[in-house]
Amino acid sequence: MKKLQVLKYILFLAVLLTSYSCGGQFGGSNNYAGGGIGGTGITGVSVGKITAVDTSGISVNGVKFSLSRANITVNGAAADKTNLKLGMIVKVNGKFNTGGTTGEAQTVDFENNLEGPIDIGSIDSTAKTFKVLGKTIFVDTATTFESSDNTPFSFDKLTDKNVVEVSGFEAGDGSIHATYIELKEVTFQPGTTQVEIKGTISDFSFDNKTFKLNNNITVDFSSLDIPAGTLKNGLYVEVKSTSSVDNNGVLVSTKIEIKDTTPAYNEGEQLEMEGIITGFDASSPNDFKVNNQAVHVDPLHTTIEPTGGTLANDKKIEVKGTMHSSILDADKISIEPDEHKDTNSTNAEESKGVKLNTETFNQETPQVEIKDTSGIDNNTTVAPENIVAEETKPLNIEGDKIEDGNNGDKIADKEK
Repeated sequence: MKKLQVLKYILFLAVLLTSYSCGGQFGGSNNYAGGGIGGTGITGVSVGKITAVDTSGISVNGVKFSLSRANITVNGAAADKTNLKLGMIVKVNGKFNTGGTTGEAQTVDFENNLEGPIDIGSIDSTAKTFKVLGKTIFVDTATTFESSDNTPFSFDKLTDKNVVEVSGFEAGDGSIHATYIELKEVTFQPGTTQVEIKGTISDFSFDNKTFKLNNNITVDFSSLDIPAGTLKNGLYVEVKSTSSVDNNGVLVSTKIEIKDTTPAYNEGEQLEMEGIITGFDASSPNDFKVNNQAVHVDPLHTTIEPTGGTLANDKKIEVKGTMHSSILDADKISIEPDEHKDTNSTNAEESKGVKLNTETFNQETPQVEIKDTSGIDNNTTVAPENIVAEETKPLNIEGDKIEDGNNGDKIADKEK
């Protein structure tokens, strides 16, 4: 009997030690905080443009996020993964796996910049710009166009009073560099079509029931029951209406919501963010804002790519770092290419791949191999910037045969 008790005691100790060493219920490392797919990785936030979409997830800032457990909202309403489109600017809370190229999204939130009719006479085909509710919208090669009924849509098809939803990066002058534009309605219908615009209140007058939004339109809130002291100068709000801006520059509001200029991030939280630099001052070049989020650069520890790259207002960057006292301390900053150098816009269909013009083939012209660098599986919508062209050697046409210029393999005999 005594031997049996001793054996039971030894077995209990063995189980106890095993549980402790494996980080079980006794306070070991397995506390599940920040574990990604497979139980590894860290929790963080990624804010940026959706660069690829497939049936299982989305890619944002170079990370493919699984959406299998994600809560998704679009403009504040519950949605699903089919509502997430190429080019939308989203905020992803989730877990980043070891290596930083994959993750599991816990929440995905999309908020448009504005929705409304295109201002009459504002479309500039040369500059690739137009205005909505007085706000200038820039279009470039990275802009994705889509229509609510899935018909082909592009910058060249824009017309006055088209109702469009716009997502993009806001510059220091208030203009929007659009990454996603959806045609919601062909023409504006007063009293029916809803418009939405966000901005900062100025010239507020409770007596007159008016204020300026973005310093360019006057908002009339006389039809709303808003208590004194609720609105004031400096607040960031979203204004909704079923009318357009009238000839006097006035928008009659049907609803006003107070918004946060910058989402709240937790102390010590890992954050990666894509956006346009604002508030940059050469006299203090280590502090500026991106998407209204304060960013600090440490010259001794922050890596800037490409090497020798310079920071300035209106440059688009991706910044990665850690939140401290509401400031993003940057570990790495990547300066992104300026798509405005080539303003030939792309539509949603063109964004899904690359077409080669074989009719203009010239054996003397270097050929290219098209590669997708997004890391996403087949049947995926991929943004143009994730497609690279690598030069290959031209075909050799010699005698009666055609050879691959890279390895000399015979491809075919010439047609006689």
